[in-house]
Amino acid sequence: MSCCRSHCPGSQPRIARSQLKTILRRGLAVIDLSFTDDEFTIPQIAERLGISMRKLQRSFALIRTTPTDYLIQKRLEHACQLLRARRSKQGTQLVSTIAYASGFNDVSYSNHQFRRAFGCAPGQF
Repeated sequence: MSCCRSHCPGSQPRIARSQLKTILRRGLAVIDLSFTDDEFTIPQIAERLGISMRKLQRSFALIRTTPTDYLIQKRLEHACQLLRARRSKQGTQLVSTIAYASGFNDVSYSNHQFRRAFGCAPGQF
């Protein structure tokens, strides 16, 4: 079958698993460094890596997630750390401030994602 693909017009070569792993590693690193920037977007990852969005999505499929879901997960983990710190210090940092500091640019979206992931509102965490 692969010999037929190479002769078909418009067909794209298969990407080696090792290449996808490299793309994944680099994509994860970009997210890990940039997730707190509320203007950071998934297409920026593909652009920084010089690859297509499809290649980026295929690389994240290796870990059974999407770039968007991984970005949300990183932001939620960061929000949890800040909420725990607030609770342990009996701080007064607002939930909205924590949402923005975690890279969310919409508090209601942040709250929705938080409830979906943890089953409670950030203020109850």
